[in-house]
Amino acid sequence: MLPVSADADLEEYLGVVRRLAEEQLPVGERVLSPDRLGTLRRLLDQAGVLELGAETELDGAVRWLSSVITTIARRSPAIAFALASRYAAQRALVAIDTDATSAVAGRAAGLDDAGRFRPIEDSDVALPVVLDPASVVILDGQGRSGVIVARSFLRDKEVARSGLDGAHLRTFQLSRDGAAALPAPVAVAASRDLELLLTAAMLGTAEGALQVSEDYARERRQFDAPIGSFAGLRAILAEMRHRAGAVRGLLESALTAEGVQSEVRVLEASAAAGRAVVQVAIDAIQVHGGYGYIEEYPVAGLLRDAVSLRAAALPRRLVMARLADDRLGALA
Repeated sequence: MLPVSADADLEEYLGVVRRLAEEQLPVGERVLSPDRLGTLRRLLDQAGVLELGAETELDGAVRWLSSVITTIARRSPAIAFALASRYAAQRALVAIDTDATSAVAGRAAGLDDAGRFRPIEDSDVALPVVLDPASVVILDGQGRSGVIVARSFLRDKEVARSGLDGAHLRTFQLSRDGAAALPAPVAVAASRDLELLLTAAMLGTAEGALQVSEDYARERRQFDAPIGSFAGLRAILAEMRHRAGAVRGLLESALTAEGVQSEVRVLEASAAAGRAVVQVAIDAIQVHGGYGYIEEYPVAGLLRDAVSLRAAALPRRLVMARLADDRLGALA
């Protein structure tokens, strides 16, 4: 039975999630073996993590979901991404009174020759299948419409990729059969949820990169001193912490906003998180002496995950256009 109200309950629950993540998600282990993955899924299920997005009596549900995702992302950006996709889909399906136990959400990608977003049925969609979804919510590239479809109606496409490989990302194209349109308000809400939860994943990824970098700076010694005592490196770490802290503040603003401003705050947080997580990942590689692609260090592959998380969010030019409309209105 999940606790259902106060901040103290949330902190207690996050403690459970944190311990589970520390035990089952070693930092830097990008792809789990089948046995390890089976154990992780069983423990996540026992802790109520897998169905958290379908809870209808959870007070402050989105805060709970974003907090769980941030906690997981500090250890595994890929699993956090899979949960963000799962939770957004669960909330959409609950809203239309449809079975939400095993679903994921993703955005249709691609522009036509005129630079316009392609229709959902003509677009590819990258989806995490590590949690074995049975149904899929596909949102259009602008987050204004969407469809629900059984996974069996999707055509699998072979696409090479390197980021978020622990989420078992697969690229699909929608078959014209079997898809049912989501009501527009549900699609818009699902897009907002997905954007906010991806922001939480980017925040956790940045905070995880910061933590392993600070640990490395304390432990690594050069010239008989911890490298964390060197002024230049301390400045890099301080900048990393500042970037992550700014995203956390914007995410908090998004979680507390209501009405029209809710979408605006989510877009502001997403825009900041996309740039911050990539820059923090680059800085983490610098802190490790530029050895970010050597597998012995936990930051190996982190930049690829950060870039992939940013790419899963709404396109930056679309976000900036909407923020400009909010601030400036339609100017002649």
